[in-house]
Amino acid sequence: MNITSDELFLSHPEATLILQPEGTIVAANREAERITGFSTNEVIGENVSFLLPSRDDRRVNVLSWFKRWSEEPDHDQSRFLDLIAESKGGEEYAINARVSKFESDGSAYMIVGFRNVSPTQKERREAHDATLWARRTLQISEDAIISLDADQAITFFNVSAEQLFGYREEELLGQSIERLLPERYRHNHSNQISEFRRSKQPSRLMGDRGEIIGLTRDGEEIPFEASITMLHIGGQPSYTAYLRDIRARKRTLQMLEESEDRFRAIFDNAHQAMALLDLHGNIIEFNASALTLTESDAPPIGLKLWEVSWLSGDQEDEVGRQEGIARLKTAVQIGVAGNKSQYVLNLNTHEDGARIIDFSITPALDEDGHARYLVAEGRDVTNLEHL
Repeated sequence: MNITSDELFLSHPEATLILQPEGTIVAANREAERITGFSTNEVIGENVSFLLPSRDDRRVNVLSWFKRWSEEPDHDQSRFLDLIAESKGGEEYAINARVSKFESDGSAYMIVGFRNVSPTQKERREAHDATLWARRTLQISEDAIISLDADQAITFFNVSAEQLFGYREEELLGQSIERLLPERYRHNHSNQISEFRRSKQPSRLMGDRGEIIGLTRDGEEIPFEASITMLHIGGQPSYTAYLRDIRARKRTLQMLEESEDRFRAIFDNAHQAMALLDLHGNIIEFNASALTLTESDAPPIGLKLWEVSWLSGDQEDEVGRQEGIARLKTAVQIGVAGNKSQYVLNLNTHEDGARIIDFSITPALDEDGHARYLVAEGRDVTNLEHL
């Protein structure tokens, strides 16, 4: 096989120019044609500045740099430089160039190899911008966010995490996550991470892991709801945990439970007959006194107040029954509007005649003054009416 040096030069996979000392281009290979868009005939005889023009904001003397590099071919910083070139179509693109010198027939030349690095630079910029955007977004998240490497050392600690745990990020970078866990949980946590690593799940959402406990700088233990996600970077796993402080939620739940207990104690043991209604008049609670008063075997849960026969009037008197239904509906509407209504009704449950009931509906209001529930109360005043 006989391959000439000219064929090797033209086919060389790296774009290559050969320059005279004053910068005149005397040869260009096919890859140089492809990258620049100029044919060999269009660039031969032109100065290299033809391909690497100066700009007002970039006054780089390319030829001076090339001469310097060619004199110091082993100097790392002088062998490579990112420059801006201009294609035949007038588009700018970034190149990475290197240069060396050689002699032929007693004449000195410079050989310049270069490659188009615009796509790579664009990818790097996009990756950098995406990383910066993600980091800044995570920094201002309301959730505490902590990232770990494969050894469970902290690599990221956002502002919310700093505020919750009392540490600055720089104090914890490279430290084990176990520093933020009560000692009694550390061994189990390590096992959980190892188990998660072996699993095929890329993430576990809040609620899947149950409550976890963190340890602040001051020694306070904080309950968290946590999500965790795993990524493989360079073949190694990394983890990011999203922690949500649930102290306020737990306090609220405890207050609600205590409030529920107090309500139950009052409601179930009240001497007066009581029923709790929703805003549509449906019965959702019915106390023991109400069962006794109405002589019911079971509470009429789910029925509307006016569907209960012994409240809506004499079943044999259709006109009276309709009036009773209308009166109950009106009382509910008044309650929904935030006002109390009270009147006397006849309770038809006894064989010895109707009982006279002092009846009222009172709204239970929220902080904004809107009705949340309605409380219906009945007091037997039959005997009092006969006095």
